[in-house]
Amino acid sequence: MPDAVLRERQGRILVITINHPEAHYAVNRAVGQGLAFAFAKKRAPNWIGT
Repeated sequence: MPDAVLRERQGRILVITINHPEAHYAVNRAVGQGLAFAFAKKRAPNWIGT
């Protein structure tokens, strides 16, 4: 199963994509956990440049 949430760094921007087309991109447990991880990762040092 592919990741429900994709994270991509584009310079100083973090792009978070919900990758759940079979459920019309609805937020389920996997998506919610992926979003929580993505936002927690954003707060980690050196993830997004200043």
